[in-house]
Amino acid sequence: MEFTEIAIAGGGLAGLTAAIELRRMGRDVTVFEKHPYPRHKVCGEYLSAEVLPYLESVGVDLSDAPRITRLRLQSERGRPVFADLPLGGLGISRYALDHRLCEAASGLGVRLRFETIREINPGETGSSLCTDAGNYRAGRILATWGKRSNLDRQQDRPFFGRKSQWMAIKNHYQADYPSDQVGLYTFRGGYGGLSVTETGTLNFCFLIRQERFTDFNSPETCAKEIIAAHPGLREALGEAKPLFSRPLAISQISFDAKKRHRNQVLFAGDAAQLIHPLTGNGMAMAILGGRMLARQLGQQAGVPGPGNGVANEDYSGKWDTAFRGRLLSGRALQWLLTRSRMTDVLVRMAGSFPGLLPLIVSKTHGPPVHP
Repeated sequence: MEFTEIAIAGGGLAGLTAAIELRRMGRDVTVFEKHPYPRHKVCGEYLSAEVLPYLESVGVDLSDAPRITRLRLQSERGRPVFADLPLGGLGISRYALDHRLCEAASGLGVRLRFETIREINPGETGSSLCTDAGNYRAGRILATWGKRSNLDRQQDRPFFGRKSQWMAIKNHYQADYPSDQVGLYTFRGGYGGLSVTETGTLNFCFLIRQERFTDFNSPETCAKEIIAAHPGLREALGEAKPLFSRPLAISQISFDAKKRHRNQVLFAGDAAQLIHPLTGNGMAMAILGGRMLARQLGQQAGVPGPGNGVANEDYSGKWDTAFRGRLLSGRALQWLLTRSRMTDVLVRMAGSFPGLLPLIVSKTHGPPVHP
């Protein structure tokens, strides 16, 4: 049975970042991921500039990604309002970003296993995991899988048993849209974002309540009808050609609180908690969370022991200190923007007070993070 000092369950942004950090510390790391790279994922694909210095320091080249410096906010029945973004960010697809992080991790000697994990069995003196290709032993298991996984059920995480009202749909389009702008468009039952990626294609990803989605018979119909009904989306995408044969869609997206450790397993990324997508900060938070997790673990011995309960609580406390304020701000912003009358009031106020939107956005972001 193959042994690895640290097994990372999930090869998304948090998992790959943690792997890179741990290898730079000289640790033995294996990442388990279901699907090979590159591939598309449901994501807003706006990367906050706060993580750019860090990514550059680990050799991830983002020079081809358009720089985004302003925000457009528009409700379904209102005129758009524009604001400069305090830090700004990049338009980068998950297809590209995950692949580039994977290459950086591989270059450092991280082992990658494209296998589906069926079960994890953490323990105080060592852990094991079972995949569709074999069994492994590990000194420690880190959980960085996505928004919702059968492993959450297997680990008996409370949020998994509660149904969520949200689903997300995404497609890329060939369309003319300002590359320096991220658009946030609200509509009845949800909201969505537009941004240009490194290939010049336009990403449209939106969140919609399940009860509203039942008005349509498919993700394709839903996207077409949402676009047709919104003046801003219709202007940008009404004549645009979708580039995927069918939209990507995921359901049961939970924003519930989640514990950051359980049964000797530490969580990061969406497995630790999901921030509301309209904040444009989810990718940055996943990267920062993976970095934080690796640095916390780097202070411990490779094989867990009796003292790790204190270390787990320390990691959870640091995570809350770094991200709790952003999560609360994101929740409040989602509540506001999913109520059409409140959104219309906000748009009018933002038109009169130009500093209002940048101030709101800043509450969900942090300062640049240097190596």
